[in-house]
Order: sequence, then structure tokens, then C-alpha cells
Amino acid sequence: MSQFRGKRKDNGEWAEGYFFQIWERTYILWGTTDIPNIIEVIPKSVGQATGLKDKNGKEIYGEGDIYKDANGTISVVKMAVDGWALFPTKKGTPVRNLYWHNVCDKTKGEIIGNVHDNPELLEVKQ
Repeated sequence: MSQFRGKRKDNGEWAEGYFFQIWERTYILWGTTDIPNIIEVIPKSVGQATGLKDKNGKEIYGEGDIYKDANGTISVVKMAVDGWALFPTKKGTPVRNLYWHNVCDKTKGEIIGNVHDNPELLEVKQ
């Protein structure tokens, strides 16, 4: 299973672990005991780890991390048809898939926030 994160419903803090959804509720589970720790999270805040890290070694999560490349272009990391993609947010730049493995050198850019905690970093709402 992949690693996920989501904002807790009770206090807005981030929780990391495994994604679980039943009926109308969304949870993050963690722990290795017979009964795992479980916390309800805000569904729209859930993002999956991409398996990549930025130039500072910070884990990159899809569906919401805000990435700034070496040229200063700010993009949102999102899931695309065949992998993770960067969607530029700069005014005048058309929103289009920029596939991670083709255009992003993760060793030169960094995660500067996410759409849930830092919406002010976005120049144009997605």
C-alpha cells in the first residue's frame, strides 16, 4: 500500500499513513498492531506520496503540494493520466499536464507549501 496524508477533522493537523474510506467517512490509519490507530480526515485534503523528494529531501505529495522550480515557476502537483504532473499556476500560463519525468528536475525545485495550508501561494485558483 502507498503512503497518504490528510488533515485531521478534529484539529486540522496532518496525519500520515494508509488511506481508508467507508461510507461517507475518510480515515488515515497507522501503526503495526492488531488494532491500528485511526483518525478521520477531511476527504478533499487526502494526498498520496509520489515516492519523490524535492531538493531539500522533503516528501512530495500529489493532489495539492505546491512546487517551485529553479526558474521560479509555481505549480501544483496532481495526478494525471499516466503519473504525477505539474500544473502551472502563473497568470497567463495555460493549465496543462507537464509530466514530472519529462520536465521536472526534483533536485533543483522545492515544495513551498500545499493548497490546503497555503492557498495564498497560488496566483490563480485551479
